Amino acid sequence: MQFFGTFLGIITGFAALMNSGTDASLAPLGSAPKDLRNTIIPIAGIIAPILGFAGLYAGLQIRKLTERGLKVGMNIGYIGIGLGIVELIAGIPVGAAAVLAYGFIVYALTKGKDSFLPPAPT
Repeated sequence: MQFFGTFLGIITGFAALMNSGTDASLAPLGSAPKDLRNTIIPIAGIIAPILGFAGLYAGLQIRKLTERGLKVGMNIGYIGIGLGIVELIAGIPVGAAAVLAYGFIVYALTKGKDSFLPPAPT
């Protein structure tokens, strides 16, 4: 699932950068003023791919069940949820998919965090 979040972040960022000069794709939503959208879209377009590539690193660490992977994955999940909410407020519909994907990542890592902890001393 972490790799899905990675893919979603990279695609979302590049799509946001490609549409940063136009409001045509956001016109039907109309939930935020144009100047707010024009400010948030390029910022989201820069943050989302960085978050995606960091998610790739976290996914590799999670596969190894390292404690670092748990911490990085949780932080990326929280940042992704926040970015998704900001995208939704700005009228970017893919923000809903980001909130759901990163929310599931946080949920899964929270439920399975015992697997990442070192064994208790005997």
